[in-house]
Amino acid sequence: MRYLRARLVLAVVVCFFIGAAGESWGSEKVLHPLSPPDTSSPKATLTSFLENTRAAYTLASKARTSFISSGRQRLSVDEVALLKQVYAHLNRAIRCLDLSKIPKALISRKAHEATILLKEILDRLEIPPIGQ
Repeated sequence: MRYLRARLVLAVVVCFFIGAAGESWGSEKVLHPLSPPDTSSPKATLTSFLENTRAAYTLASKARTSFISSGRQRLSVDEVALLKQVYAHLNRAIRCLDLSKIPKALISRKAHEATILLKEILDRLEIPPIGQ
């Protein structure tokens, strides 16, 4: 029960702090949690980071809306599946960051926080279009 609440709280935090308004719900990709992000260049790294944080926000918003509108006290199987995808995308976004200066004991906590805060900062900046 405590674990489920923690997952819901993280999903809500992601919804509120990752500003990716305007994303369509049908655009998210279902991916394997172990597939690595493309970090072959700075451009690819930024693209991977932005795509994964936007996908995490979209999926978390979808799960949150579904849960709140249902009036249930527990997450449905579909909502839990969506949250697993949120974590997969967040973990891929985290792998785009250099966390070598963070002590290993703090990485699990600080990595999520750094990802959300960086995304929040990037949402406030005008990023030039990333050409193909």
